[in-house]
Amino acid sequence: MTEPTANADTEAPADTGGHAPWRSAWPAYVCAAGFLVYAGMKATYAVQGKLGMPFGEEVPRSAYDELGHVALRQGTLAAMGAGAAVLALASVQGWGRRIPRWMMLTAMWGALVPTAAGVPFVAARVFGGSEPLEERILMGVQTVAGLALWTAATVSYQRRSRQWRRG
Repeated sequence: MTEPTANADTEAPADTGGHAPWRSAWPAYVCAAGFLVYAGMKATYAVQGKLGMPFGEEVPRSAYDELGHVALRQGTLAAMGAGAAVLALASVQGWGRRIPRWMMLTAMWGALVPTAAGVPFVAARVFGGSEPLEERILMGVQTVAGLALWTAATVSYQRRSRQWRRG
């Protein structure tokens, strides 16, 4: 009897429970980890009723009055981060195959839209911000790496899931 075989880029072997092979799944795992860290930071800020990021300038108190509902905003961002982590994991785990392909692809490609829309804001801060240079470079690298990883995870899922439909 022969062992089940699979194309390492498109299919998971039968004995893996439908998990994607590491070769094509690692970008999704890195994205999931990053989104969980983000969700944890935002949840912490929600509990504290605080705006901002762990580095950079302190947000002026006037911004709190202008924005209002700080905890709700941060809690919403935490939930969005956790949802993105689940989406990334669904793209590489066997249980994710139960979600219709069109729905996964819409969500994964759709997630790039707000991220790409934020690039001009990040670029303005990287090239003209008042934060120390190291923090601005870190922000730029994080943005580029995040976009590249999510795009790689999405393209990888799209290729693997197309193969599932044929099989």
